[in-house]
Amino acid sequence: MADSHGLAHDDATTRAELIALLARRLSNADYLREQIQALLPAERRILESAHASGGELRTLLVDAEQPGATEDLVARGWVFRTFAAAGPLRGEVLVVPDEMLAALPPPHDEAALRIEDEAPPEPRWTDPAFSLFALISALTRGGGNLEAEVRDWSQEPGGWAWDARWSFLQHLVTSAGLLVHRPDGVLTPAPQLPRLLDDRSAIGDRLWRTYLHEHASSELSQAGISADADLVDAGALRQSIVHVAMGLPEARWLRFEALSSWLSRVRPRLVREQLTPRGLIRFQSAGWDELEQPLLRYFFLGPLYWLGLVAAGRDGTTLSRRRQPEEPRPEPCHWDGAVDLVAPATAHLGTLQQAERYLVLRKRDRISRYHLVQTHVAAALGAGGSIAECRELLSQLTQAPLPPVVAERLQAWDQRFGVLAIRPAVVLEARSPEDLDVVLGADSIRPLVRARLGPAAAEVAASEALELAAALRALDYLPRIDAALRLAAEPRRAYAGLVDEQVLEFLLVSLLAFRAAWPDRLSDLEGSTTLLERLEHQFPPARLAELRAAAQRLAGTLTSTRVTPRRKVRRPKRKL
Repeated sequence: MADSHGLAHDDATTRAELIALLARRLSNADYLREQIQALLPAERRILESAHASGGELRTLLVDAEQPGATEDLVARGWVFRTFAAAGPLRGEVLVVPDEMLAALPPPHDEAALRIEDEAPPEPRWTDPAFSLFALISALTRGGGNLEAEVRDWSQEPGGWAWDARWSFLQHLVTSAGLLVHRPDGVLTPAPQLPRLLDDRSAIGDRLWRTYLHEHASSELSQAGISADADLVDAGALRQSIVHVAMGLPEARWLRFEALSSWLSRVRPRLVREQLTPRGLIRFQSAGWDELEQPLLRYFFLGPLYWLGLVAAGRDGTTLSRRRQPEEPRPEPCHWDGAVDLVAPATAHLGTLQQAERYLVLRKRDRISRYHLVQTHVAAALGAGGSIAECRELLSQLTQAPLPPVVAERLQAWDQRFGVLAIRPAVVLEARSPEDLDVVLGADSIRPLVRARLGPAAAEVAASEALELAAALRALDYLPRIDAALRLAAEPRRAYAGLVDEQVLEFLLVSLLAFRAAWPDRLSDLEGSTTLLERLEHQFPPARLAELRAAAQRLAGTLTSTRVTPRRKVRRPKRKL
């Protein structure tokens, strides 16, 4: 390097002296300008392209584009070879020192990005929180139909198929753990989803983090370029594109063709820097219009548009980086008549998601309409809901007391709920009232009978039917058992009627106590967490509170009686 810069030295010159001579020579601005003017065109292009990437270039990519052009630059100290194991550029990297970058001429004025004078007549943008709410509502609500609920109002400036956005979001929320598959295959929202939906900035940050660090999908495939996901580092590519998008002027409109042309001049290696060696070979002969332009179009009119960073014109030819608004204040819902609830897209989405179990969706749109009907509320009550919870959720959504007509309806339904009850039971029938009297007088039979239904009939809990049969046999009776009940005694068989509310309560209390006493061991039981969540949704809030209190008492007993295993003391063997 000293020879290439004309520095005098001999065998007695130490390494430190050589470094000092080089530093003095290369710190001379006039000398650097002369050296830049003497560079070959290929060498000059390499150094000038380093401006856009912060002074770093991927060696493999530069050598593929201009073979041998970097050798003389490295020998004269214009660039240094290093290795990066992480970051936007990985592998062997060429680093241009800051002093060299400062001496290079600035980018030409012709590379400036062209801004449109007027906004498009019909700009489009998305609210990722509302899109997420609409998706999860359609997938998890009984009777939901995703296409019928979202297709009319979710237009795509990119011209994608109607389900492109929703497939992208479903994959994203599943990766983020906000949409869970139960062991039986049913989709269910995560417990923390209502809280996140009520905090739009939190749900937006969660989606962005998941998108930037998720590697299971590839934009090359979505853009129709290649289905091979091993051709590009998806995470690094996304971060590079998002970095470029965040650098665009805020709230200023650009034509996509102008943006693509500008990037082809100032960031020609934007995409190729993130290709794997196989990708570089695969796209070595592909031009900008074949690789970068369709990929950028998918990014800007796809994920960046769906996640709310970019706005676009209706035809997708213009776009703009959105000005990120402050956290909006939730807009209240309002009643239209006696039974219709009108919910805007800016409502408390988490509260609305919880209230949907009591409401019937009539129309999904930026302003959705719900119907409050007795049959749907009754079904929610039978599944563990309560009128008190329904009343509280509706009051939170409207941010006002309920109208008298709505309050009267809920009160009337609350009074009528439970007037009639349907529960599993087994009937013990006797040939005569005298036979039943004798049986009910036995100490082993009396605890198993709930009530006497008539002179010759009594009610038994479904879960205790087989125990009753065994007790009768012990008293020398020969009971005739219904064939359906005998199924439970066969190997690998189960009969749903043998599980009643008493059994479910016992199972819930046991799981809650187990979680409180040994939380680290509950996860070892496959499906226990999901089963616990499902059981908690089957009981009204008041009864659920009683069961949780019983579980806490049981957990305290288990903790206080826990026995620590005694360590065995090894005694030395006695010698004979």
